[in-house]
Amino acid sequence: MDFGFTGIWQWRSALDFVYVYKLYTPLDGFEENGLVLKNVFGVNTGGGLDTELSMRLSKHKFGIAILLVDKGKGLLDVVKDRFQHKPSDPDMFVENFDTTANVVLDTLYYPTITFHAHMMKTYTEMRNTLNLVTPFQAIKELKSVYTVDITIGEKFNVTCVALLYNGTYWHEISYKILYEYECGEDDAYQSYLASVGIATPLAVLPGLEARVSARLEDALWKMAADISMPSFTVNALARLELDDPFIETSGSLNLTSTYLEDYFIKMEFKKDFSDVESVDMPQVQGKEMFLKSRVDAYPGLRRVLSVQAATPLRKLSFLKGDTDFEFGPKTGYLLCKYELPDMKGDGDLKWSFLIGDLYITVRI
Repeated sequence: MDFGFTGIWQWRSALDFVYVYKLYTPLDGFEENGLVLKNVFGVNTGGGLDTELSMRLSKHKFGIAILLVDKGKGLLDVVKDRFQHKPSDPDMFVENFDTTANVVLDTLYYPTITFHAHMMKTYTEMRNTLNLVTPFQAIKELKSVYTVDITIGEKFNVTCVALLYNGTYWHEISYKILYEYECGEDDAYQSYLASVGIATPLAVLPGLEARVSARLEDALWKMAADISMPSFTVNALARLELDDPFIETSGSLNLTSTYLEDYFIKMEFKKDFSDVESVDMPQVQGKEMFLKSRVDAYPGLRRVLSVQAATPLRKLSFLKGDTDFEFGPKTGYLLCKYELPDMKGDGDLKWSFLIGDLYITVRI
């Protein structure tokens, strides 16, 4: 039976040191034991940073090992400069890096867990990928990709896709959010696009796709909205021309569902608001739907819209709504109040895409 001790001690700097200790004993189950503490940066690690802190008691291991590798100038160079107290570009880390990471995690009671990640960021885009292998039955393997692509004042795109494997099936959990703004030469037109997509393994929400678009040319708004789930789809089109004191609008709504009757509603409205008119609550007659609305135009792009409607639907016998909105090229807001037979409420949406003042707030 063997009994002994070996060790390696090496220190050059805080980014280049290795300490390895091994203890050999004749005890059953504790024949080989050890401790590893290292932090190595340089050629021997492919230009990366190899860090490990672990302890082994025969067949049992506890600790973590991390290997970070840069592709070009990036995250590790910033870390190296900080350790060596060298001046560096303060914007370099924020604006540009491309780094891969491998992580091995050992616990005393569970088999090894491994991670592999790829983190990349350019001036406008950040992309992270992750591969995870675990000993747990519920999540034996996880693969994910997370992407953020932003152009201030023009585009905001976030995508996250995760695949979970439980040993039998792969399940998807994902979401994507997109907002785009485009302005023609000399403000000939303004175009807005927003979309949301969700996928889950839940029976109550297996998937959702929603898309809203709007385009303004002179005083004419063209709008479209689509919402889709496995159990129903909603498609809406609208056209609104605001040329003070005239207003002309038309629209349609199509609802298709596996649980309800299919509905199609079409509406047209044209009015000269030179003369003031009070709006009364319409009444239902037969199977028809009645709608009355009023729009007040203010300087700039601000409009105030009041709508009252009556329908033959039992759960939607009437509708009241008031909206105050202003859709500017860089900033805007939407304030609304509504009342239905069984509910009422209010909410607001405000946004700004000005450099130095970027925000989107929602209250419902």
